[in-house]
Amino acid sequence: MKTIQVSDELFDTLKEIAQAVATQSNRGTATPYLFQIQTDEKVWVPNLNGDHQVIVSLDDHTEVGPFDHKTVAKLAKENGVKRPDWYKDLRTGWSVYESDSEEWLEKVGCLRDSYSIKHKYQNAFFTEAGCKAHIKANHYHYDNPRDYLNHAFRNPEMAAVFALLAAINEQVSQPQTP
Repeated sequence: MKTIQVSDELFDTLKEIAQAVATQSNRGTATPYLFQIQTDEKVWVPNLNGDHQVIVSLDDHTEVGPFDHKTVAKLAKENGVKRPDWYKDLRTGWSVYESDSEEWLEKVGCLRDSYSIKHKYQNAFFTEAGCKAHIKANHYHYDNPRDYLNHAFRNPEMAAVFALLAAINEQVSQPQTP
């Protein structure tokens, strides 16, 4: 056996982490694992192949609203133009071809575009509590943040750290004999 000299502060911190890892829910995930911050990222997709179709301004590409009958009616009213022929198709749920909508949307200074939501993973924590505390303290840096448990599959470095934490927890949990 090897002995490692660490400060009392560091040992107490490692002991707390080890106890938390040993007692927290692993959400059905084998060790090694890590908690991460999962956020949503909007990714613009060409050729209207995204999950969400929207109307955007031609000037600055800001989102005007979803590509639906309410947004089209609002644009027609704001710009003093007649609703397009394909408006009734939108109301009834029929799909509208891009070529049909393109000319009318250009008249009102807009175009049709699409995006999908992609999950983004940031940072790494050994404990759920540590991840949640970080999110609470730094929520303004993230878009819709939530804690997410990721598996560190075949990661020998993480496996070694988890083994160390388990050994620390085992030693501090045993009753001390004089």
